[in-house]
Amino acid sequence: PLWNKKQNRFQRQRRWIIIFLCIQSTIIICLPSVLSVEQKQEQEQEQKQGQKQVLINSLSAINNTTASSKSVAVIPKTNTSHIKDSDRNDTQQITHPTKIVGFVSNSYAKVAMRWYDRLELLGYDQHVIVCVQPQAFQTFQTKFSSYRVEYRPLPKPDDALDSLPLTDPNHGARMRERVEMLFALRWRYLYEHLKRGIPVLITDVDNFWNRYYPLAQLENSHYDVFHALETKHPVEIFEKQGFVVNGGFAWLKPTPRTFQYMENILHRCGVRCDDQVIINEVLANEMNMTWSMSILSRTTQMEENQQTHDNRVSEEFYERLLGLVQEGFDGYSNNVISSNNNGTNLSKLRIKIWSRAFCYRGRNDPQPCPHDNWVSMPFIAMTKRHQGPRRKLQAFDIWDNTCPNEYSQKSDNMKKTRLYYGKLDFV
Repeated sequence: PLWNKKQNRFQRQRRWIIIFLCIQSTIIICLPSVLSVEQKQEQEQEQKQGQKQVLINSLSAINNTTASSKSVAVIPKTNTSHIKDSDRNDTQQITHPTKIVGFVSNSYAKVAMRWYDRLELLGYDQHVIVCVQPQAFQTFQTKFSSYRVEYRPLPKPDDALDSLPLTDPNHGARMRERVEMLFALRWRYLYEHLKRGIPVLITDVDNFWNRYYPLAQLENSHYDVFHALETKHPVEIFEKQGFVVNGGFAWLKPTPRTFQYMENILHRCGVRCDDQVIINEVLANEMNMTWSMSILSRTTQMEENQQTHDNRVSEEFYERLLGLVQEGFDGYSNNVISSNNNGTNLSKLRIKIWSRAFCYRGRNDPQPCPHDNWVSMPFIAMTKRHQGPRRKLQAFDIWDNTCPNEYSQKSDNMKKTRLYYGKLDFV
């Protein structure tokens, strides 16, 4: 019995030893994997915290950069009480400066040179002349290499048109075809730049820039597009909505909303078009725009007819200036809306229309002169189309003498003395 008792005690001890060894083996085997899981979780947590800190630092740097950027005047306030908070666009960071673009054929190359010099003297340095014919481009490269010039040929060049007699019955129609191809080409050019993230300002080279206006005002705004007011062309759109915009002066921001707007224009324009007609038809018929309510109820101001300096032109030429909207306004599209991956609406296409005084469209010798004017796009009276370039060059001086401005007040020795006034042949 004593032996049995000792043996039972030994067996119990052996069982406890075996249990202890099993537990110890389990701990030795499983502990590393448990530790590795915990370490991995700690590493992931540290990585997320690091990424969060980097994002905070990046946003802080962007804010500091924006705050310390070159100082500009405060953007003028606009009546936007009619716009809901959900319809407003957040200001998008612009990483490229605005590119100012003017398109020219051979016949308007001299006008383009004066336009270029004017912008340069005012302080702009991002403007470029885009030649649509090789002769003008080659002349700039060989004789005037200081100009920033690009070459974009027309889709169907009609070089024989330059040697066609003005009395030829087909001259007018062929000239109009070239002009409409240029109109279509420049909007394709703008779209290509916008897709590369470059904001663009399209301008006719016979527009008179009268003072320096910082383009950062446009870049830092919450608008996608800026347009200038036109007179009454196309008439059917003017009668429908009470205003039309100009096809030869606009600023566009590279946003998804602007891309959709441009694609509507390009689809309708094709290889050749009257871009002013297309733009206004798109705005009036396809964008489903909601404009400032005040613009619909405001009594339009009227410019009085004035006696023209050119006796060959009747007062009917200026009838288009009667009954026009004068003040600027804005609006948004109910059809062009950008959204995130979840389909939540972020913002709508926002368009600002400059006032007629700020971007003037009217007589070459207005009385009184437009107040706080930036760019003027006056009508030039001429009896035949081929007189255009010469009359445009004369119009610069008429405007500066009638409405003194920042450019005209520069001393003569600051202005470039070029020999292109009637002496340089591009054609």
